[in-house]
Amino acid sequence: MSEIRFLDGAQTRAALDPRRVMDAVATALIAVSRDEVSAPSRIAAHAPGGLLGAMPGHVPGLGLAAKLVSVFGDPERPGRSSHLGIVALFDAVDGRPLALMDAEPLTEIRTAASATLSARALARADGGPVAVVGTGAQARAQLTLLAARE
Repeated sequence: MSEIRFLDGAQTRAALDPRRVMDAVATALIAVSRDEVSAPSRIAAHAPGGLLGAMPGHVPGLGLAAKLVSVFGDPERPGRSSHLGIVALFDAVDGRPLALMDAEPLTEIRTAASATLSARALARADGGPVAVVGTGAQARAQLTLLAARE
């Protein structure tokens, strides 16, 4: 097996270029609309305190990956859950594992990129200020991408 790159949260976040993420998400959304993506339904293994979900997918030209995320009750926030996970990236030609990354920064920026692309596509040319509701990681990622110039 080839050498696998391991990126913790800080390394994953540092490797994410907002413009490249926006381009990749736009490419993926177009591929989804053309039915060119292989992304089977999510599956989950249930444990007494939560679950482990698996989300594999392939987008031509972008990659082959799988996200594994655990969702368990968060004792620090009663009634809320904690999501922790990894993303495994594979070579789409020969299946070699290439990298294992922290899923949190990837999920934050991917979700924000989808929302930003939608906002830009639907916004009027003479649109004014934008409001982002929230204070967490998703809101911060959303503001970063909305502020980035095309």
